[in-house]
Amino acid sequence: MVWGGTGPGRIRRRWRAHGDGVRSVRCSHDGRSLASGGDDNRIRLWDPASGTCLGTLAGHDQHIFSLDFAPGDHILASSSRGNTIKLWDIAEHRCLVTLEGHNDMVFSVQFSPDGRELLSASRDGIVGLWDLTYYNRHIAGNLKFQTRRLADIDSVTASRLDLGSRPDRSPYRGNRRTRR
Repeated sequence: MVWGGTGPGRIRRRWRAHGDGVRSVRCSHDGRSLASGGDDNRIRLWDPASGTCLGTLAGHDQHIFSLDFAPGDHILASSSRGNTIKLWDIAEHRCLVTLEGHNDMVFSVQFSPDGRELLSASRDGIVGLWDLTYYNRHIAGNLKFQTRRLADIDSVTASRLDLGSRPDRSPYRGNRRTRR
């Protein structure tokens, strides 16, 4: 992992981020955290100032290819060699939803500027435009229910997931929704 520099083209800091190769790194919009993904099928969250690992996200079964923070830096999208995209709650270090719909490796993911949609690019030749408003309503609604039911879930988590709403759009065609 590399961050900053003391002069033109100089590495200021580096550290071992993954046991195998690192395929993707992404800085949060506010610059206070980094995410790295690699061949060990894991995503690691980092404090760039200290190089401290803030947590590990596990759930992909193959190499991580791409990462992107949603506006607000509370949600991270990841794509993998395993044909899937996952949305992660950064604060809770857990997978919120797995998006399936590509028939081959998903090389790249990127949130729209408002965070309501996600673009994906796959080896299957498809560029996917995913409407995340369904997941926003579903995840937030489920969290509100669970908040009432379980005392150990903080109700602030539900508000952290606000990705916006666009009732005029349907999810990317051919997608099968699964929760993990």
